[in-house]
Amino acid sequence: MARITWLAAVLVFAAVSDAGAAGDSIAGKDLAVTWCSSCHLVDGRNRADDKALPFAAMARAAGSPERLRAFLVDPHGGMPPLGLGRQEIENLIAYIVRLGAKE
Repeated sequence: MARITWLAAVLVFAAVSDAGAAGDSIAGKDLAVTWCSSCHLVDGRNRADDKALPFAAMARAAGSPERLRAFLVDPHGGMPPLGLGRQEIENLIAYIVRLGAKE
């Protein structure tokens, strides 16, 4: 019985933790400008690497937030390992999703 109670507590904690992980698109944009704009065109004000997808195109091609999350947790291709925290990832996702909603 103690194991069931412990497991239930862990599941409740995980659910509450995930609920608090909602992204902030403004913080996501700030993060994108700071970390990503050396390669990606983020908001039209920077010069981007021709090989890196602009954020507006990324928003159109992103698919689901889960797909973005999987990519940001384990970047591949030419992306450097960013070491983003969970909330930073959620913020970037919120920004990218917001960009996609504008189009």
